[in-house]
Amino acid sequence: MGEEKEATRRVKRVKEKVAYLKGLIDGADFLAKDEKARTVWENMLAVFDEVGEALEELDRSQTEIEGYLEAVDEDLSELEDEIYGDEEDGYVEMECPNCHETVYLDEDLLAEEEELSCPNCGATLYQSEEEEEEAGKAEAKE
Repeated sequence: MGEEKEATRRVKRVKEKVAYLKGLIDGADFLAKDEKARTVWENMLAVFDEVGEALEELDRSQTEIEGYLEAVDEDLSELEDEIYGDEEDGYVEMECPNCHETVYLDEDLLAEEEELSCPNCGATLYQSEEEEEEAGKAEAKE
């Protein structure tokens, strides 16, 4: 926001300086005798004035675009939160031991399910303690 105000101030200073130069040239006696020099100066000031107006329009456009960009950024952030959620919103991040992909699991699923598989490769990501004990007993019998 501070940069925006500074840019606006600079544009205003340019326009003020052009107006000041116009006043100087209008009040200058040295150009009264030389019509060609007066025409050159008046045309240069007209160009400066147009540049100042163009800068002012660019400043307005940039301010408008910045506002639009901020709104899009806020909307995108809301969508990301809605789609992906926060890690603190009841999701657990796990890495598959087989394919090494990062998977996010709902904490409620971990409490309800005895075994969870990787959606990418099908390898077991999580086993409840009961499942692990049964798997250990089965291996011991073999």
